[in-house]
Amino acid sequence: MDMKKYGRQSAFLRLDDVRQPRIETIALVKEGRYGKPDVYFESGKVLSLNATNTETLIAAYGADSDLWVTKKARLYAGTINYQNEDKAAVLVEPLSQPDKSVTAKRAAAAAAAMPSDDDGELAEAKQFGSLPAKATPSGDMDDEVPF
Repeated sequence: MDMKKYGRQSAFLRLDDVRQPRIETIALVKEGRYGKPDVYFESGKVLSLNATNTETLIAAYGADSDLWVTKKARLYAGTINYQNEDKAAVLVEPLSQPDKSVTAKRAAAAAAAMPSDDDGELAEAKQFGSLPAKATPSGDMDDEVPF
């Protein structure tokens, strides 16, 4: 008799499931219990995201979780600092490249946050996503530092 159905079965990933890192593909993201996002993988497993993993995925793929679908991630056992204590946790490492649209939106947001100038050079940088020449370090790094 197959006894698996009588054991502790859960679709949620636990530390024991990632003692050996595993690669998963994101199939769906939706709000789960306690107002935290749950990531559903093509394998059928689910990971309830902590703040660390949420920030990691946002940094890689953007704040719109719909853009995370089809992205690959490595899941592994690690530690996070929670309430000033190191705790064991399932961690996420994004493996897929971000969509170009996400990268372009980030560049546009960063350019919009740049201060304006009198000669229009920063406005041009905002439009084309590059820094003006005078904002680039000159390479002259031999200035004396006062003590």
